[in-house]
Amino acid sequence: MKEKNRENQTPVWSITNDEGFTDEDEEHVERVASEDTSQYKLVFPNDFAYNPARINIGSLALNKSEKIGCVSASYTVFRIKGQAINPKCLYCLLHSTMIKEQIKNFVWEQ
Repeated sequence: MKEKNRENQTPVWSITNDEGFTDEDEEHVERVASEDTSQYKLVFPNDFAYNPARINIGSLALNKSEKIGCVSASYTVFRIKGQAINPKCLYCLLHSTMIKEQIKNFVWEQ
């Protein structure tokens, strides 16, 4: 998704392997995000986001809340179009042991 945080007022989220999206202010003692977050990507309900540099360790989350947040421009944000698959089902699949192993293999082979 390419929708940006133009208003610069949306909460900044990080992704943890265990908890998914977390409020960056709660996660870090010092502010990690830049003061200008207008280029950060918006994450709407049922959107996925991941950090390509950390996908091999499971840094992928589904926004299961009704809130909108934003993530660094270095993250990839996507959503399921239409009703092709339930986002929660895809999330479970992507976090399965088998898929995590495949991701690790593909990341390290290239």
